[in-house]
Amino acid sequence: MNKFAKVMLGAAAVACLGSAIAFSGCAKDPVIETYEGGYQYNSWNTNYGVKVKVTTEDGVISKVETLESDWHNVSASWDGHDATVAAIPEYLAKFEGKTLAEINAIEVTTNAAGVPNAISGEDFLFAGSTQTAGRIILAMQDAIRDNGKAYGLVHGAGYVAMGSVSYFNNVMVDANLIEVCLPTYVTVAEGAEVSADDVVVATVLDHGNEVEKTFYKTVSYGNVTLTYDVEAGDYVDANGTAFKTLMATEANAKAYYEAVVTNGVAVTLGGEKNYTVMTNAALNKCVNGYWTARVDINGDGETDANDSSWIFNRDETIKYLLANGADSLLGLAKTETESAVTGGTEWANGNLTCGATWTDLNKEGAEGYLTYAQLLKNADTAAKGN
Repeated sequence: MNKFAKVMLGAAAVACLGSAIAFSGCAKDPVIETYEGGYQYNSWNTNYGVKVKVTTEDGVISKVETLESDWHNVSASWDGHDATVAAIPEYLAKFEGKTLAEINAIEVTTNAAGVPNAISGEDFLFAGSTQTAGRIILAMQDAIRDNGKAYGLVHGAGYVAMGSVSYFNNVMVDANLIEVCLPTYVTVAEGAEVSADDVVVATVLDHGNEVEKTFYKTVSYGNVTLTYDVEAGDYVDANGTAFKTLMATEANAKAYYEAVVTNGVAVTLGGEKNYTVMTNAALNKCVNGYWTARVDINGDGETDANDSSWIFNRDETIKYLLANGADSLLGLAKTETESAVTGGTEWANGNLTCGATWTDLNKEGAEGYLTYAQLLKNADTAAKGN
């Protein structure tokens, strides 16, 4: 939450300050508060999202505005672009007179990539523009809630994750966990037309087996440039520091994560930066098909790339967190109860069961990385500090 408050003193209020007698009969000055927030995701290699400013007077919304950003709230190539843009001011006016609690209570569902696809109730629908409306509502909720985020290496120090927790009126109302792969996850496909000067061939361990892989020689994001080092078996920066070592610092993990989810990671090809290889679609576990299951997890009658055991485990972990709190995550222990969905064994804290089965949820003796439980606890601590 980015909240700003001020008391508006009008002419009548100033006049009231002249005498104690006059002051006793004056109306209470309205309290004006503003909240700023945003919602962003990457889909079809485009950064969609919106930033908003919500203004309240004595706790009731008096105005909602969209703010400038580099994100796309309405696709320029969409046939309905002009009509939707023209209708946004009227849509924003729907929120005037509503309380923050009413905004917090709106349910917006999204797909795995974060694309809004449904909005609860009829009061806040935007005919023909569900995604635009969903982005606006989610941005408003981000603005009015106390949010905390944490970043770090997870899952055996092989990935970087972002954990988030949100509170409204001191009640946890939302949480998320998104995990992205390291640059070594994307290799040069066999037969790809890439200059030998832009790649490095190395023999590496992959799940305990020695295999030969071809890596992109140079990867960059922000002000960081990495070069694949055969001896280190990893990308290194200009100082020779291995990428995984860099990611041990939260600020560095955050910078890399944000670069991934905004398609800001490039490989160098022919002396030019190319942003079409190490994309969010290639590196983000929510959308890259990581750990695809052999069973129909999502219940659509098909067993395909949409049945992700990773997403199932993430969702079960988040459900447990919302129901029981972050401290309870740290008390989870592996059980012998087998999951009917993944086949792995579930976690439990006393008689509280978590349907997730991934091994690093609250693994004992994790060194050099965070368990998922600790990452989410760190996010919870950050939220409570806002």
